[in-house]
Amino acid sequence: MILIQHELETLREVATAMLTQAGYECRATTSPTEAWDILNSGEAIELLLCKVMESLESGLIERVAERFPDISIVTWGGRPAEMFLESVRKGACDYLPMPFEPEQLLAVVRRGLDHRPLPTKVQGLT
Repeated sequence: MILIQHELETLREVATAMLTQAGYECRATTSPTEAWDILNSGEAIELLLCKVMESLESGLIERVAERFPDISIVTWGGRPAEMFLESVRKGACDYLPMPFEPEQLLAVVRRGLDHRPLPTKVQGLT
């Protein structure tokens, strides 16, 4: 499942519609705090698409990268490239500048899902 975080309802709806039409299961939320709560609920999230500025300010990227290393993080927004580079330094695997075309969203999500590490083996199981 892809967790989409952005405070603007229209952007969440557009991204959710595009990704759902492409066959992805999505869930949307408004804030980094709500995204963190969903991640901690145990829901099977594979990729977090989060607003770059809010996620950097709240520390969401670092917390997700540390606690959930198997979840890919992609940031999006209309900010300067430096913010996106900072998000990558903090743990994001990619970014999507706005405005974007549907193909760009799909490409960044595919790359993010391909970027995910393999789950670690549970000790004692073969």
